[in-house]
Amino acid sequence: MKNTKLLPVYVPFVAERKAEGTLNGVPFDTWIAGSQGCGVHFWLGSAPSKQLANELRRAMTNFRDVIECTYSSGQPAGFWANEKYT
Repeated sequence: MKNTKLLPVYVPFVAERKAEGTLNGVPFDTWIAGSQGCGVHFWLGSAPSKQLANELRRAMTNFRDVIECTYSSGQPAGFWANEKYT
């Protein structure tokens, strides 16, 4: 079940967190957020934007059932996988 009304939430940058891959060139990570789907976090560099995070969240729903979405500034500590969705 896709949540089309979900809005991204800004969270403080966590330097030690690693990314799963990139979506439109933006690093992201996902986690199991419950039986309904997953959460996704986007690192938006030096100019984090809720609008961009929301566009990425909508694009991610083509691949996953996203039920939580967060974003932050900065970059991940690295990648634990290297899967590109676009």
